[in-house]
Amino acid sequence: LSAQRDEANKLVKEIDDNAAEYQATLKELEAEERRIEQQVKQMQKKLEEQMAAEGKKYNTNPGGYIWPVDSRYITSTVGGRNSPGGVGSTNHKGTDIGRVGYTSPVYAAKAGTVIIAQRSSSYGNYVVISHGVGNTTLYAHMSSIKVSVGTYVKQGQTIGITGSTGHSTGPHLHFEVVENNVRINPLSHGAAPKKGYLTGYTLSGTSVGK
Repeated sequence: LSAQRDEANKLVKEIDDNAAEYQATLKELEAEERRIEQQVKQMQKKLEEQMAAEGKKYNTNPGGYIWPVDSRYITSTVGGRNSPGGVGSTNHKGTDIGRVGYTSPVYAAKAGTVIIAQRSSSYGNYVVISHGVGNTTLYAHMSSIKVSVGTYVKQGQTIGITGSTGHSTGPHLHFEVVENNVRINPLSHGAAPKKGYLTGYTLSGTSVGK
């Protein structure tokens, strides 16, 4: 009984240690996501000021996105969820698209100027494209990046290759859309504001789709 009690206490300690490590990881992820959000805003403002100085108009229209990959299989929508494998955010800020492997092209969902093309511990290799005032898209966990900051990309142009870099449990594309400086949901499922821009998809574990 004494040996069993010691073993049980050891197991409880391991569970407590794992829980503490899990919470610390989530806090680190959330802190980095906030830093990235601030960086996106700074780079967006810098581009807007640059275009204004050159006398160029920088307007935007909502919507008009195409799918950023060829897959239509959604593994996670915008909003609350369980942390995948203990390495993903529980307040998901983007749309995860699976069944892409490690060699699929990632397309610019809309024409615009690349304002970030780098690597982070959470997003791995990621790219942010500015499409106008307050309008950006973000593409994360790529195995490689095919564009550089300052590049103007056309809609549908390849900007990277899918992968599983950063905090990821498998190959997928994490895709975020911001309009009027507000992060929106491009699907009709998940958290509001649901815009329904991307259609014809299947949700993981269900046969639901539009």
